Amino acid sequence: MSYTVSILLNCFLVFMEAVAFIVFSGAFFRQKIRLWKLALSAAALTGLDMVCLAVSEPHVPFKLALLTAASSLYLLVMYRGPAVKCAGISVLFISFVNIIDNFFFIVITALLHSSMQELYQDPYGYYLLCYIAKIGGTMLFAAAAFLIRRKLYFARATWRHWVKIFILPVSSLVIAVFLWPLCWAIPAAGQSILFCTVTLFAINIFAIALLNYLDREQQLLQDNIVLKQNIKYQNDTVKAWAGAYQDQRKLTHDFQNQLSVICGMAEREAPNSELLGFVQTLLKDSARQPLVVKTGRLAADVLLSQKYHLARSRGIVFLLQLSDLSRFGLEDEHLVVVLSNLIDNAIEACEKIGGGQSKKITLVMKVEEESSFLYIENTTASPVKILDGQVVPPAKRSVEHGYGLKNVAAILDRYQAVFAMAYKEEQGLFCFSAQIPETL
Repeated sequence: MSYTVSILLNCFLVFMEAVAFIVFSGAFFRQKIRLWKLALSAAALTGLDMVCLAVSEPHVPFKLALLTAASSLYLLVMYRGPAVKCAGISVLFISFVNIIDNFFFIVITALLHSSMQELYQDPYGYYLLCYIAKIGGTMLFAAAAFLIRRKLYFARATWRHWVKIFILPVSSLVIAVFLWPLCWAIPAAGQSILFCTVTLFAINIFAIALLNYLDREQQLLQDNIVLKQNIKYQNDTVKAWAGAYQDQRKLTHDFQNQLSVICGMAEREAPNSELLGFVQTLLKDSARQPLVVKTGRLAADVLLSQKYHLARSRGIVFLLQLSDLSRFGLEDEHLVVVLSNLIDNAIEACEKIGGGQSKKITLVMKVEEESSFLYIENTTASPVKILDGQVVPPAKRSVEHGYGLKNVAAILDRYQAVFAMAYKEEQGLFCFSAQIPETL
């Protein structure tokens, strides 16, 4: 084989490995890159890797360090990601590549009953095996990237999480590099080396699983922070409304007394005058309560009155079926969050309904001896998909979209409540129901 042909074959091998890296690393970033940019970046990464290989031969550790640095630089330029994350992905990929190559050639030598020296005597056959290994590796990385995007998307993993799992792929890479010369020197040790290679592969899979666990923990922590902020905001809102209501009652009481005095004076001084009729009208109107419900629970009265007027102002029929809620199974701060999120979601769903169609919300709350019941239903503009007891979110959603029902579920779980949601397709109604046991 001529030197030129050998260089071209090596370049193609490096290019295939660069493509595999681009496919694998793309699963860890949200940014989408156009196809022509990916093609140019693959060519650039191939050239950069070829320079690293030419400079570092035959020093294996130095070669791996340069390749890791080149791959990390590629991710920094293409995705603007954190340096630690880029380095972690690069090390993880290079570790996988070395393990897969070791595994492939050990299996081939075992099946052909030959040694690595015998395979290398036929350069074209050796390169053919290398291409098969790279194609198989690329397909494996594409499958891994697909699974990561669908199931293990690391949206919230921080650089600290990448540092924690960094040691696993680094250790695997060091061991894989150590095992590779043994395949040449001790052909009889192939079975033991194969077992070690499979173990290394499992370690790298564990690294991804560990990163996924850390990512989920970060997500739960963020959800908890948002929940606390939501509870604080709702409590502050209710306190403000309750204070305004108390102030209004005081003002109304004083105003009523003043109007009563004026009305009495008008009856004595001018019993048939227009002034008396006007004052009597004001006295009647001022006696109207600003709240639309009285449940024995001031926080619920204030909140439901607020949401009732909001719904009516937007052309939504809001029906309330309430009993005495003084013993309802949720504390005020939690009751406010649950009702606010459920009613706000219902109002938002009704607002999306086109003109001329029914916009209706029904809320039922009852208290019995051992439990409290909550039921709300609302019309929707389109069917709601529910999977595994959760609403399937739309494809395009904001960052905070979906936290409402998460907050409701988190609070109800605290009270060991049983809750469920359903969609009545015939009536076009989304329904949410909950049963809260009585707390001792």
